[in-house]
Amino acid sequence: MRCDKPLWKSSPYSTKYEQLAKHAAESHPTGGGAMKACGAVMSLLVMALLVFLVVRVLFRAPSGKGCGGFLSGRKATAAAAADGEVLEPKSDKELAGCIAGHPVVVVMFMAPWCGHCKAAKPAFHEAAKLTKGAKLCMANCADHISGEVAQKHGVEGFPTFLKFLNGKKVDEYKGDRSKESIAQFCDKPVA
Repeated sequence: MRCDKPLWKSSPYSTKYEQLAKHAAESHPTGGGAMKACGAVMSLLVMALLVFLVVRVLFRAPSGKGCGGFLSGRKATAAAAADGEVLEPKSDKELAGCIAGHPVVVVMFMAPWCGHCKAAKPAFHEAAKLTKGAKLCMANCADHISGEVAQKHGVEGFPTFLKFLNGKKVDEYKGDRSKESIAQFCDKPVA
């Protein structure tokens, strides 16, 4: 037996729906135009929400995946970073990924309001270009890195430069803040 009507139109509820829709269109002063406008607005809102979610997924930093996200412009892990690049993790998990992602990592724990950090930041970036084997990472303790993580690593003031070998803290830099001195600390073999 063949039916020319779609299945939803053949149900007893479909006629009731059609009657209600017709009544709403006839009884509304705009002749149903407001209902159509509401539908268009809802469609636009749903589309805007979908675009927002897609952009958020593409440009977010995945938790626990190192220093960056898909299409974020930052490298995914410390091991994948280009030589001469200073990584800037945006969460505790990203910092842990940076430290674990390369055999030798030097982290500058800093705060953007700290005058000494502001002065040391350019030299740290220049040292990243001079170093031969270590990856450099700048951890912003005021905005992104929690106080518990800084305390766990023994950070008591800013800036604090720590060297990690295979994920373990092995040394703290106490020298002057020139690019050459920082680069030497980064490349200095650990005893």
